[in-house]
Amino acid sequence: MRSTVIASVRSCLIALLAASLLNLPTMGAGAPTIGMIAETQSALLSGATAERGVDVYPGDILMTEPGGSMRLAAGSSQLYLMSATQATMGRSGGAVRAKMDHGTVDFSSAPGQFEIETPLGVVRGDGDGRAFGQVTILDPTAIRVSAITGSLVVAGSDGVMKNIPAGETFEASFEPAGGPDNGPPVQGVGGRRRLRWRRIIATAIILGGTALITYLLYNEFTESCSKINCGHGQ
Repeated sequence: MRSTVIASVRSCLIALLAASLLNLPTMGAGAPTIGMIAETQSALLSGATAERGVDVYPGDILMTEPGGSMRLAAGSSQLYLMSATQATMGRSGGAVRAKMDHGTVDFSSAPGQFEIETPLGVVRGDGDGRAFGQVTILDPTAIRVSAITGSLVVAGSDGVMKNIPAGETFEASFEPAGGPDNGPPVQGVGGRRRLRWRRIIATAIILGGTALITYLLYNEFTESCSKINCGHGQ
C-alpha cells in the first residue's frame, strides 16, 4: 500500500514538473516586446549578431560597430542607431525608452511614444505632432540635441525642462564645479549639478549629412509601414 502511494505521488510530481517545463517557452513568447529590428548592418543584439525581423525585449542591448547601423521599429515610432552607438531598451510608463551609453541616435515618434535617456536628461517629442530628432553623447558630461521636425523637450538631470524648437540644435554640459551659476549644492550623495545650454546651429545645416538620409528613410518607412507591420510589439 505504502509503495503504491509513493509511486502515485512520484508520478504526480513528474507530471507537474513536465507541465512547468512545457509552459516555459509559452511564457517567454508572451512577454511584451519593445519592437522589431527593421534594418541592420554590422550590429549586435545583446551580444549576438542582429538579424532583421527579430523581436526586441526590455533589457536588450542594441549596439552598432564602427561603420554599422541599425533601425528599430517600435509601433509607429522609429529608432536609428548610427555608427559606434549603444543603447539599452526599456519602458517608462507607456513610452518606449532607449538609454544611450554612447554614440548617436535619430528617432521619429508620435507624442508620448518614445524617449531617449542620456546622462544629462531624457529627450522626447514636445507637442501634439510627430517629432524627428537626433541625440549625440559627446562625452559623459555633454550631449547634443537637434530638433529636425517638431519640437523636443529635455527633462534635464538638474530638474529643469529645456525646449528645443524645430530647426535648432543645442548642446548641454554640466556647469564647471564651483562656477558662479552653480547655485547652492543639492543635499545627498552626488549632488545635482546644473546644466549649461548653448545654441549651436540651425538643424538645417546638419541635414546635409546622415540626418537627412535618415529623415528620408523614416518618411519612406512611415508611408509604407504596413509592409512590415508597424504595430509590431504594441
